[in-house]
Amino acid sequence: MSDYQRVTSIWCQTQDNGWSSRTGYPCFLSHTQVRKEYNVKVFLSDQLHLYWDRIDEFEGTEAYRRILWGYVDASGKSHKGHIYAKVIAP
Repeated sequence: MSDYQRVTSIWCQTQDNGWSSRTGYPCFLSHTQVRKEYNVKVFLSDQLHLYWDRIDEFEGTEAYRRILWGYVDASGKSHKGHIYAKVIAP
């Protein structure tokens, strides 16, 4: 089963990465304390685990890292899902 599901909200901070304001895909920042609500879509699939290595390679490892992050669906139920966050150098 694969499906896109509109999510009620995800709380995060974003950053324009140079092209994100033109394409609608900003950098997600997981390390910030100041966050605001964004409406996002979540891709649900029972086959996704078979493709994580390819997706991770596409996203790259120097700039982004896949992490678990909380979201709330349209019914108000909380879930955890993967999102790619910008890697911040120590």
